[in-house]
Amino acid sequence: MRRITFNAAGAILAGGLVAGVLDISAVFGFWAVRGLPFDRILQSIASSLLGREAYALGAAAAALGLALHFAVSFTFAAAYVAVSSRVRALRTRPVVFGLAYGALAYVIMTFVVVPLSRAEFGDWPPPAINLAASLFIHLVLFGLPIALAASRIAAAPTRP
Repeated sequence: MRRITFNAAGAILAGGLVAGVLDISAVFGFWAVRGLPFDRILQSIASSLLGREAYALGAAAAALGLALHFAVSFTFAAAYVAVSSRVRALRTRPVVFGLAYGALAYVIMTFVVVPLSRAEFGDWPPPAINLAASLFIHLVLFGLPIALAASRIAAAPTRP
């Protein structure tokens, strides 16, 4: 069976898309069983830019939230691919470094991005189940797919 390979742009696209879809799907599932509708989740993402007004803007804010979610996903994928072009271990050991990258993504989002945004996501620490779910999502469903996509970047052909 032939191994699928990507160029850097393909790895960013594949990693960002898969990580973004897995991440938002898990978040939808986690909160759906607690009665929170999908549009409210997406509006909460949009609230990072719009503040509380996002919840009054309906579908427009939900669409903005989805766009912001994937913008973050592709940005993280691009950063990983860029660094992996210089640090070979990031591509040769994608499981270890993907899980570590997911942990880094969690820290950046939780302690840098969200506090600098207009979103109101409650106090730290969150309930244990929320923390466990968020860590699982970031490590396994976000960081790992990005690293696995980067590991599929084809080596440049050697010149004779």
